Amino acid sequence: MSYHFHDLPVFPIQKKVTLEDKELITIFASHFLPSADFKFASLWSYNTENDAAISRYNDNLILKFRDYITNESHYSFLGKNLLNDTAEILLQQARKEGILEELRLIPEDVISYESNWSNFRVLEDEGNHDYILSVEEMAVLPGSKFHTQKNHINKFHALYPNHFIKILDPQETSTKEQIEDVFFRWEKARGKMRADTEHELTAIQRLLDAHTFFKLLIIGLFIDEKIQGFSINDLYNDNYAQNHFAKSDPEIKQAYYKLNQVTGHELKKLGYSYLNIECDLGIEGLRFAKKQWNPVSYIKKYTISKK
Repeated sequence: MSYHFHDLPVFPIQKKVTLEDKELITIFASHFLPSADFKFASLWSYNTENDAAISRYNDNLILKFRDYITNESHYSFLGKNLLNDTAEILLQQARKEGILEELRLIPEDVISYESNWSNFRVLEDEGNHDYILSVEEMAVLPGSKFHTQKNHINKFHALYPNHFIKILDPQETSTKEQIEDVFFRWEKARGKMRADTEHELTAIQRLLDAHTFFKLLIIGLFIDEKIQGFSINDLYNDNYAQNHFAKSDPEIKQAYYKLNQVTGHELKKLGYSYLNIECDLGIEGLRFAKKQWNPVSYIKKYTISKK
């Protein structure tokens, strides 16, 4: 049985996010820029401790997240109504709870609905900006700006003539096993401990386990019948797709480039124009990897705190 926005508890009363909240959050978020953090597939998969909470205040959608890196709880919101009052109430509640006194992941269009933030410190949060790629450019790699990508892909074709692409079915048990196999090889090659990767691994498993609630495009890159890379994408509206997870075996150095191009090809065939590849979390290596695909735009995020 579905429910509506005004069935949500009024903040500070909150309810835990469940899969049944997908339609409500998706509809509400559709009126704003397609920020990765407010897309339900992202919200659900990264809610690894099952404590994300949802409520409403001033007809705005209130969400309680954990920071992707520090794991600190914090509040965020989407909305257009009485934003100064909403921010004040959320920050007061954060202080009462002893959690981070900072509203994070606030998209730029929400900030723009309020002309006067004079009582607050509003700061751009570059590490959480979403990168938006052109699907057409990913598929075609036009001009000199994609020279590096084309070189790597040509090397890949020369080294691995027996490669092939397969669209993986999330209903098949082998799909999850193959994705985990690539993840574990990536983890080992990067010299990472499971404690460092547990959050992302759990997020991938949560999304796959709940696949019936989502429209996922899962692409597998194979060489000689063995999977060497995967890309998991959420097809949540007619123009924007969102890439949630992508990994390849680091020993196959060109696989990352081939996988990205193939993702562009498949999304183009489905009629998508843009791919949100999420943020770089301020990690230099991740920032380099994302910027080299020549984003056509960004969805900027901000933090709000008291002066």
